Amino acid sequence: MDTALDRMLPDLICPRTRQPLHLGSEEELERVRIAIREKRLTNRSGKTIEAEPEDILVAEDGKGAYGVWNSIPVLIVEDGFEMP
Repeated sequence: MDTALDRMLPDLICPRTRQPLHLGSEEELERVRIAIREKRLTNRSGKTIEAEPEDILVAEDGKGAYGVWNSIPVLIVEDGFEMP
């Protein structure tokens, strides 16, 4: 299915590193969800992330990521996180 996120994806970059972003794999998404359930994932501002994203956008180097909630990517540096 072609969604708005699919159409935006080629133009999305990490606001911190300027690396291209890709939609996280199921494995990457599950790692993030497990870390959230175990309360060991914090965003860059130090706040524990409590809500599980429906998808994630991962930087080209695989280190940083951003959550997608309600089909909206949240590309705010402080809300990003390091991949577990």
